Amino acid sequence: MDGTKFTSIDIARNKAFTSCGHFNATGKLGTAWNRSIENSNGGRFCLVEGGREVRWRGQVVGGIGVSGALPSEDDRIVMSTIEGWAGKSRL
Repeated sequence: MDGTKFTSIDIARNKAFTSCGHFNATGKLGTAWNRSIENSNGGRFCLVEGGREVRWRGQVVGGIGVSGALPSEDDRIVMSTIEGWAGKSRL
């Protein structure tokens, strides 16, 4: 996104990595009991909204992460992207 902080690049990648690795949205993974998970995998886990797993025929095949806006806005962008892709690929 224009005007986004340079650090947003790594955050977006980490959101994609986390959602793909845990088969779930990043915003759904953070709880009081597992916040320390962010220190695992070389600090790559990110529990902030904006990362979603991508499924094809019921299987997780990847992840998408967005960073640079508010976490809820990042998540809406990810959902719009997945919905657009799903509509074109007939998931």
